[in-house]
Amino acid sequence: MPSVFSKYNSATLAVVEQDSNSKPPYMRAGDPTPQTCVDWERACKRFANNKDIPADKIVKRTLDGIEDVRFVNWIELEREQFEAMTLEEFMALFRKTHLPNHWQDETRITLSRMHQDTSSFWVFQQAVQTTNALLKGTPHHLDDQKLRERIEAGMDQVLYVQATNAKLNDLVELREWLSEVKSLDDEKRFEHLQAIKAFEQSAAGSRAVSRAHAASQPQNNVLAGPSRRANSGPSALAAADFAAKPDYPPKLTDEEKALLLKYDGCLKCRKPFVFHKGSDKAPGCVFPVRTGYKPVTFATITAAMPSGYKAKVASVIPSAGNAGIASSSMHPVAAVFSGVANPVDYLATNQSDVMPNEGDPDSSS
Repeated sequence: MPSVFSKYNSATLAVVEQDSNSKPPYMRAGDPTPQTCVDWERACKRFANNKDIPADKIVKRTLDGIEDVRFVNWIELEREQFEAMTLEEFMALFRKTHLPNHWQDETRITLSRMHQDTSSFWVFQQAVQTTNALLKGTPHHLDDQKLRERIEAGMDQVLYVQATNAKLNDLVELREWLSEVKSLDDEKRFEHLQAIKAFEQSAAGSRAVSRAHAASQPQNNVLAGPSRRANSGPSALAAADFAAKPDYPPKLTDEEKALLLKYDGCLKCRKPFVFHKGSDKAPGCVFPVRTGYKPVTFATITAAMPSGYKAKVASVIPSAGNAGIASSSMHPVAAVFSGVANPVDYLATNQSDVMPNEGDPDSSS
């Protein structure tokens, strides 16, 4: 709810102090607000009632309690005139002289914008009445009927409907209506708090059951157990990887990679004789799934080998840069690579064409 005091500098506000009803009040130095004026007027009345001071003598007996030098100088200029006034007349002049020019409009607008929001009904209506009291003696002060309308306009809408259904609107006297609506709001808030408490207890119970269930079945959790080393080993990591990626096939071994490369296979789709690579983004080239996956072996290669697939021979032609290498003891040979789609030239130097310990290869005897 907005406050009329938000427009004043709280560091320099004038406040009213009174030790007891038998002592005159004091207005400490600072800028007065509408609330300061109300507090001063009430304190003066309490003092007057305690000392049986006549109404036309209240200002004279309390005027020296205003301490701010600015107001003291103002009072001294016309003290006799002020002392002859009633308290109501003096406070009307004080408000007109020392409060901001538009304080009545600002207070009235603040009052019209007040809503209950999350506060209780009783706190809300007290704030409305306190703000309305600041306007006492002005044309904007609300009587009981308009005050009730203002409270109804700002109260919680659910509470308003409940009050209407309970026929509380039939109550004419303001104080009785406020008391009945307060009781209804207190009951509504109690039920709301009980519902929140029940929900929190239910949620806490559910969490406790979940924790107990998880603790009773540690074998279902790969990483469960007190040993960090045991939970971070290869088998645990592999199981965790399988749990995280259940559709991925196992990693290719070096032997499987060699077979696929030898027989024009793809390391992505893991099919031989396709003559493409995974980076080629060939149609239909996707990772296989783990379910039903078969490792790449020579048997699977043979089963998938096309009928017309033949080994390729790469002819050997010494290049100009290697021409000086050839000699009578070094003979070029042909290297055979089965299934090579794009043969290239290789220079293979051979110093012997027979197996070791079989005699001199160049001897005719």
